[in-house]
Amino acid sequence: MPSLPVLTSIFQPEAVAQHLSAAYDLGGAASCSFFRQGLNDTYWVVGGNGRHYCLRVYRHGWRSSEAVQAEIDLLMRLTEAGLPVSVPIADAMGEWVQEWDAPEGVRLAVLFAAAPGIMVKDTAVSQSRTLGQIAGRLHSLTDSLELTYPRPKFDETYFIHEPLRNIQAIWGEKSAELDMLARLGERLERWLVELPCEPPFSGLCHGDLHSENVHFTEDGEATLFDFDCFGYGCRAYDLATFLWSRYLFASSEQKRQRTWLAFLEGYERERPLPMNTLPAVLRFVVLRQLWVMGIHAGAVTHHYGRRWLDEGYAAKHFGLLQRLVSDFKLA
Repeated sequence: MPSLPVLTSIFQPEAVAQHLSAAYDLGGAASCSFFRQGLNDTYWVVGGNGRHYCLRVYRHGWRSSEAVQAEIDLLMRLTEAGLPVSVPIADAMGEWVQEWDAPEGVRLAVLFAAAPGIMVKDTAVSQSRTLGQIAGRLHSLTDSLELTYPRPKFDETYFIHEPLRNIQAIWGEKSAELDMLARLGERLERWLVELPCEPPFSGLCHGDLHSENVHFTEDGEATLFDFDCFGYGCRAYDLATFLWSRYLFASSEQKRQRTWLAFLEGYERERPLPMNTLPAVLRFVVLRQLWVMGIHAGAVTHHYGRRWLDEGYAAKHFGLLQRLVSDFKLA
């Protein structure tokens, strides 16, 4: 009987619960359910103490232990400074990062306190304003703390070169679309390379700041989470990611405009927008969409499966990219 390599595995929830109950002080036996498989695996955990947790199991090779430790350190520093973020939980030995053997290799795991409230994809005006305030506080805090971590730089390689390579590998037969992407990539790369990117215009960014990565309570409190993609670059990218999410989730064009303006209002309550931020945001929205398509295309061979990136996906995402280019007059 042959023994074949494994691309990715899923840990059994019952075994995860048993391990967490032994390794962490969760007030007794924990229960665990497998929630989703994305770029990483997510489990919901309820401790014997009745408290709720979120376990992230990183895909093998996705992040180094140093990069994960940087995320933990950042979250602890932000928590100490009073920013509402999901807090990592150390085990009974004081360790933050678990290393688990899997068929494909070692996988890292981190337990977080569950963010209170619920996800609201189509955020209300007040919720958008609150998230904008949190984004502004995040940028100001990370400037004042002068944090430097071994994390990605949001540059032309991150936004253009790697995504285009992944997209070409999946949709090589779509010559018209790929020609459009190549021309767009060349224009955006020239702009990005020449973009003045000095503090406070640049610095530490969340890297995935949209409405699926924040929970809201009934009384309007918000908690930001999922700093897995944090890195360094122009802060306009964080703002652009929220605007990009309005194109995906806002129920109407009017709602998109109102929530975007509310987000900016909230941000400016915490820190002024540097000059030329808003024109840069529009281009970063397009770069965000290109990056997302590249991430999805790159994950096909070991994660999502080729069928997921079917003609429906291509029509939706190439279509959104073309719409953004048209709306922002970037053609």
